[in-house]
Amino acid sequence: MLETLFKYSRILARHRGGPAAEERERFLIQRANQGAARSTLLRTARDLLIIAKNIDAKADKAIGIHDLEVLPLSGPVINDANTAVTVQGG
Repeated sequence: MLETLFKYSRILARHRGGPAAEERERFLIQRANQGAARSTLLRTARDLLIIAKNIDAKADKAIGIHDLEVLPLSGPVINDANTAVTVQGG
């Protein structure tokens, strides 16, 4: 999926080398299968990389909306229930 989104090797490498690359790519594939536009997938990929770089996924703790609001994202990041997201350590 990442290869179809990014044509520049440096950008592709940045996404491939970032935290939780497999999980982020699986999510993008799921969104593509749901019919998300390429521009939406590009924004989502960027936002997911920013989130992955800035959260502590090793700590079993809830990530609240306030934790995400301070990140330079393309738009609001709220789950369907408008609630905090629990991140499981790995």
